[in-house]
Amino acid sequence: MAKAASGGMLEVELGKLVAARAATPKAKKVAQQMVTNHQKSANTMMAHEKMTQDADLKAFISKTLPIVQQHLSMAQKSSDMKM
Repeated sequence: MAKAASGGMLEVELGKLVAARAATPKAKKVAQQMVTNHQKSANTMMAHEKMTQDADLKAFISKTLPIVQQHLSMAQKSSDMKM
């Protein structure tokens, strides 16, 4: 799970780079894919949080989900930027 969380951080940093330097439709597509991926991650985490009885998993999700949601918001803003 920690690997997944750090992967999300990498996507956000890549999104920032794309937003700052992109000038092509392909770059915009990359930014949009990051939005999609973060949305899927957030949805999956919320579903697992409701289904699991594992206290450690619930704690991880409670700690990580707000970060993923913040990254999603950042990715959405980046994808709306004129590139």
